[in-house]
Amino acid sequence: MDTLLEAIDVCDVDGFCFGNYTDEEAGTGCTVIVAPEGATGGVDVRGGAPASRETDLLRPENTVDKVHAVCLSGGSAFGLEAASGVARELESRGIGLPVGPTQVPIVCSSCIFDLAFGDPTVRPDIEAGIAAVREALDHTPTTLEQGNVGAGTGATVGKLMGPATCMKAGLGAAAVALGTVKVGAVVSVNACGNVVDPTTGEWVAGMRAAADSDQIVDMELAALATAGSMKMPLDRTNTTISCIVTNVELTKAQATKVSQM
Repeated sequence: MDTLLEAIDVCDVDGFCFGNYTDEEAGTGCTVIVAPEGATGGVDVRGGAPASRETDLLRPENTVDKVHAVCLSGGSAFGLEAASGVARELESRGIGLPVGPTQVPIVCSSCIFDLAFGDPTVRPDIEAGIAAVREALDHTPTTLEQGNVGAGTGATVGKLMGPATCMKAGLGAAAVALGTVKVGAVVSVNACGNVVDPTTGEWVAGMRAAADSDQIVDMELAALATAGSMKMPLDRTNTTISCIVTNVELTKAQATKVSQM
């Protein structure tokens, strides 16, 4: 079955446009996935302190079934402001849910905590959201830029022992096609743990042995060795957020199940 899968760019998934806003100096940014015609949405919210907007309406029992954009952002709860910029720009283009004399863009958002990486006083705001939408709709990239860009600009991994031994992460994307079916994912990786190559089992990023070391160490062994005597310096600051896109027609319940996979 794997031989039938064709690797494609996430921008090749029909019905979606992608844009990044990156503030390299402040170390933060946002990524926007726009569905100009609307797309059925589902959601799976994990973790103890999620920073999110308009995710409850994606629950299967609620009535709104079309989403016009998803905004993944840095800035923790402050970064939710970027979604307002996304909505404002979409409204100016006539994109949204028809309500009386106007359109209301449905913009769902989720944020990572990156305030400890760059300048904590600078977060993605309304202007950042507007810029990301313009990148998506006016420039229409055929390849989504990955790495230290957009919502992954301030992302880090391997933070069990604090920021001194963590490693830079970023924004990643992947997509495949099976015949006419296309599915892709955009992920801002800001995890506590290490990143593993699924094909080799090797660590590609994670907690370093020391602040001046490039050696990645086994976090599970480190946790066991310090059990009962260690407190995470930055607990509640680890989040991996993502958006899955497909050209397959799904119900809200089906989209929710896909988000749980």
